[in-house]
Amino acid sequence: MVTASFAKLPSGAVFFERSESFLGYVEIPFVPHMLQKSRWHFDHTNSLFRRLVGQNDQKALPFDVRKLLLTLASLLMGLSCMKQACLAQGPPTITEYAAYVGNAEIVPFGRLVIDGYRLTCGRRPTVLDSTLDDYGAAYPGFLILNPNLIAQVPTAVKLWIYSHECGHQFRGPSEEVADCFAVQRGRRQRWLTTEGLDKICKFITPARGSNMHLPGPERCKAMRECYATKKVY
Repeated sequence: MVTASFAKLPSGAVFFERSESFLGYVEIPFVPHMLQKSRWHFDHTNSLFRRLVGQNDQKALPFDVRKLLLTLASLLMGLSCMKQACLAQGPPTITEYAAYVGNAEIVPFGRLVIDGYRLTCGRRPTVLDSTLDDYGAAYPGFLILNPNLIAQVPTAVKLWIYSHECGHQFRGPSEEVADCFAVQRGRRQRWLTTEGLDKICKFITPARGSNMHLPGPERCKAMRECYATKKVY
């Protein structure tokens, strides 16, 4: 999951945050009122950017042009959110999120089934959002999955992604702890074998490191250690 955390600033100020995107690292502006919904804003900024330049043309554009267009997309999303009165403090509720993205399905807790496995994360529901620019995400109280992307990966990876996002609900923002939580849950629930862990590692190994995530190979190594240890995360 790609996330960013921001400090509150005085009303009316605009600041820049380093953000990891499909562009690489760029500086993009965020409107202070949007700070509490930064992941929401981030996801839809990326979606708008993709529509502005076209998925196949991004690398052909000079970096400065891409940076300018991403900045424009971010500002437009901030203004759009203000127009739609989504300036409430705190993260969105599940109904607010689903209404904002549109065409999203809310799956009540206990009703989500993936490849024959019924998945739960306490009593937390899941939003199926095909516009999400990631495989999964989480807000306090609910999880988000992109069903189009999830459909492209093996079963073990699907269950690991869900469990990783569930790990954030129970263990907080640490990506390494969420990784560990997910593989230990898979081992405990018997849906994750060493073969399945190999598939997860194959999936995650190409990922670059960021200020939130270790590089893919290091995440794989850490997950193998978590899978083998008796210490519970």
